Amino acid sequence: MRPIFLILPACLVLLTGCSRAGEIPQINTAEMSVSPDSSAENDELQPEEMDIENVPDSVPDEEPTTQERETIPPVIIERIQNVQNDGNIHIFDDEHLFSEEVTQKYNDYLEWLSISRQMDTAVVITTHLDNVTPEEFAKGYYQTLYGKNSSGFLVLINNDTGKDFIYRQGVCASDMRDPTAEIFRATPELVEGNYASALEILLTIGEQIPEYVFDRANAIKTNERTALAEKAKETGHSYDVIMIKLPEPEKGVSVEEQLNSFAEEKRQELNAELLLLMDVRSQKCVISGTPPEGLTSEVQKMWKQKNIFDAAVLYYDKLKS
Repeated sequence: MRPIFLILPACLVLLTGCSRAGEIPQINTAEMSVSPDSSAENDELQPEEMDIENVPDSVPDEEPTTQERETIPPVIIERIQNVQNDGNIHIFDDEHLFSEEVTQKYNDYLEWLSISRQMDTAVVITTHLDNVTPEEFAKGYYQTLYGKNSSGFLVLINNDTGKDFIYRQGVCASDMRDPTAEIFRATPELVEGNYASALEILLTIGEQIPEYVFDRANAIKTNERTALAEKAKETGHSYDVIMIKLPEPEKGVSVEEQLNSFAEEKRQELNAELLLLMDVRSQKCVISGTPPEGLTSEVQKMWKQKNIFDAAVLYYDKLKS
């Protein structure tokens, strides 16, 4: 059996990899075990200690900041600085190793996953790592595409050294289980060049992130996100919540205008009946759609008196009743 490389850096960044150099092992998937969810440790951290924030668009600035350049290998920035990623491109295959059919099929799937789970996703396949480690390559590629404050994952198919990696960041680092088992199952397919079969196994890890509740600010704990998602399902309707830290509004735009505009945009994108937007920067919330009279004020009052989680619970309890 090939060795497993499991790297557990800072609390909100996880990389998981497996080497596929050498002969194909005989894998008995029935005997595989998945490492315990690392979220238990993360749950002990308070949101303010995480220093995580987000912006409405996942597309990074055209030029990485000076701080980002200090930590991302320059060769990674140089390699993809000309990629015009409008948010709809998720498959990065500069050497055209995937067939056109595979590229289109799984790019469409990742686009659906990115919208339905409100996270950033990518698959990168390469035959040369430019003399950096797979860990550095996966992390650098993801952060150059989406920034350091986004939530999502990147699958690196490494045809250079054969050590594949799944890089996870933000909520995906704390709420996804360790994907080592999926990598093991995909390894024989990758060795044989059966990329469609391998991606079929690897990419479904994104569906572990629940629908309806999108905590892009890491404002609450994993178990709280799970509890809210269950409450959302119990309503029998598409009532969503987005927790986010929006940037300062543009000159001449009020906070209320900014929140209402962003909330309506996301409600339509998610095809939700109602969407509660909770901005942790301004400590204000709005509900897009046609909510019951007075609900926004009640949620805002609960947030001010108690906390953001209890305010979201109130939102769902009122809608269910």
